Order: sequence, then C-alpha cells, then structure tokens
Amino acid sequence: FRALKKSTYVLSAALPEVADDGSVISPTDIESDPANATAYFSPLESDDDVERAFQLADEFYNDSSRGGDRLKRPSLLLHVTKDPNAPPPPPPPKYLEDMADPAETESMTMLSFYAFPPEGVEDPETFATSLRNKWRAFGALGRVYVANEGTNAQMSVPTNVLDNFLECCRSIPELGEHMENGINIDPVPLGVEEFQVAGDMNGKPAPPFKALHVRVRNQVVADGLEKALDWQSAGYDMPPLEWHDKLKEAKQTKGK
Repeated sequence: FRALKKSTYVLSAALPEVADDGSVISPTDIESDPANATAYFSPLESDDDVERAFQLADEFYNDSSRGGDRLKRPSLLLHVTKDPNAPPPPPPPKYLEDMADPAETESMTMLSFYAFPPEGVEDPETFATSLRNKWRAFGALGRVYVANEGTNAQMSVPTNVLDNFLECCRSIPELGEHMENGINIDPVPLGVEEFQVAGDMNGKPAPPFKALHVRVRNQVVADGLEKALDWQSAGYDMPPLEWHDKLKEAKQTKGK
C-alpha cells in the first residue's frame, strides 16, 4: 500500500462476492464492465482507510447472512489503476541517453569499490532499493552490501555500457567522490564465454556472479568490532600501486 501510495497508482478495495464453494469472485457487473469498479470500490488513501477495509473484511467473514462464513479467511478485492492526476514521469537520466544494449556486450568487466560518505547512509533499506533500480538498466551483476557507514561492492558490468555505469555511480551522492580510490576496474575484460566459467561453484566452473544482490548489513566490512570505525578518521588511504611502490622502495633501501 505505501509503495503504491508513493507512485502513480491509485488503490481501492471492496468486499468480494462468494461462490457456493467458498471461492472469491469479482462482482458480475465489474466483470462485464470494468468502468463500474469506480462506484463499487472504496479508495485506500490513508492508513485509516486500510485499517477500516480490514475491519470490514473481518465483519463480512463473520456474517453468515451474506455468505461470508463460506470464505476460508477474511478477504478483500483490490483494484489498482493509474492515477490520472499523477505528474508525468521524469526524463531518463543523461547516463542512459544513447546507451548500448547491455545484452549485446561481447565481454564483462570486473570492478569493485568502497564508499564511506561523511554523513553516512541515512536509510540503508531505501538506498539499497534505489541502487537496484538504478543499476538494473545496465545488466550489472554482483554482491553489494549497504550499511549506515557506507557501501561495499564487487560487481561485473557489461563492457559496452561500462562508461554509462560509471557515470551513474558518480551521480549518486552517497557514492560519487566518496568512493575510496575511485572504482577499481580490472583492465582486462572477460569474454562472455570466459565469464561463464571464470568463477567456482562447489569445485565446478561457474560465473563469478549470476545476479545482482544488494543487501543491507550492520557493517559493510566484517571487522568483528562491536562499534563501527570512523572511516573519516582512518588516516591516509594508500592506493594499491603506491603501496607496491613503497614496498619496493623499502626492500631496495634494506638491501643497501
């Protein structure tokens, strides 16, 4: 109900008609002419309306004079229609303009990133849903964890829409400039056939990822600490190449 309430749909409810065998059927006048539903159904515009509809369903279920006792459980008919007064949908974001078809890609690109915005993620559940919706258009696969502290992602993206995907990520306030060292991108994409056997499942070749999973966790990094670290006070975050250079320098200095 709350999801529909936020969208461009109108939800209404009515008590059902009951067949002799106890099955729920739509009123015959609605079956013959769906336009009659407007008069038959009551709108659900608030939580009070929903509670009242449930109450009526209970009362009907306990009323043998109207056949409610033939039902297996309290029941309602729901009617969903487009809201004629809803504003038009927004134009598609620029990162989707003239985008190639991800289903036609010849390779998959592996990537990963962490993001720790200073203000954190206010509502991880809503943010996780938003990421799923935004990334669905790219045919992206992978495992993504979202928590109040930030985001941890290991993914594979069709190479022919990689630039569009990166632009999308940069446009998301909770990611964007807060991705630690940017997005780590494997420089060698995997061919579509190679991708299908690049992973391991119980000792057998399998794709690294089969679907996109965005899950909410208490922490995006399992560090075993009861209290999350303050990632904004974590010191200098050294990129991998600089780390290797420093190790090389240290070994050369030690050798002297």
